[in-house]
Amino acid sequence: VVLSDSVTSLGNYSFQSCSALESVVIGNGITSIGSYAFSGCCALPEITIPQSTTTISNYAFEGCSSLADIIFGRNMKTIGEEAFSDCNNLTTIISLATTPPVCGSQALDDINKWECVLYVPGNYISTYQTAEQWKDFFFIKEQTDNIDVFYYRDNNTVFYDLRGCPVADSKNLAKGIYIINGKKIMVK
Repeated sequence: VVLSDSVTSLGNYSFQSCSALESVVIGNGITSIGSYAFSGCCALPEITIPQSTTTISNYAFEGCSSLADIIFGRNMKTIGEEAFSDCNNLTTIISLATTPPVCGSQALDDINKWECVLYVPGNYISTYQTAEQWKDFFFIKEQTDNIDVFYYRDNNTVFYDLRGCPVADSKNLAKGIYIINGKKIMVK
């Protein structure tokens, strides 16, 4: 699913329970994601929230059990109540916002904060370490590179995972976030 840049908001229940939804590109015009918009989309492995989005409403991604990677744009302000409940397979969250988004009740509670790595702008690590719900992440690391989001397949390039380890089988690269030449990219 590709949402056009001309769309400015994603309404409540837009894709609720679309259990076969494996990929979505949210257009740069979307400023808000409604309640339950992607609730129950259990095949969705990653989501990139564009720079234009400021609000994620209640239960928006609740039950997205395959969700492993999230990128929040720099203008993200609020994440609603239980927005990511039952997203217990998250391994990477990248927040480009310099001010931690304000989280509603239990917005990030079901995330395994002992394993999921939170990347934030370097000078703002201490801000996240004191912000409600964000401070519960055990690994809060510096995000220094710009995130490039694009479709990428090149069988001759060495890919590294977010821990800096080379990916053994780069010819059959799974969807996710990787490092190439010092830049983070998302393979879709």
